Amino acid sequence: NKDQFQRLRRNEYEWMDFDIDYDSIMIYDSYGFSKNGYMTIQRRDGEEIEENEELSDMDVEKLRLL
Repeated sequence: NKDQFQRLRRNEYEWMDFDIDYDSIMIYDSYGFSKNGYMTIQRRDGEEIEENEELSDMDVEKLRLL
């Protein structure tokens, strides 16, 4: 499902001076939507993104700003 992904520039994903929160419940894991078992997304440093089942501290902080 390529329509589920969109490549963003850095200024498009920084929100309220927050960097990407790899612990966010809103981040897909590295194998999200994979049909062949290969990673579909990874961090720039090559590390895998793990599945998150709970709100991160930063998720909570962002929600408080709404």
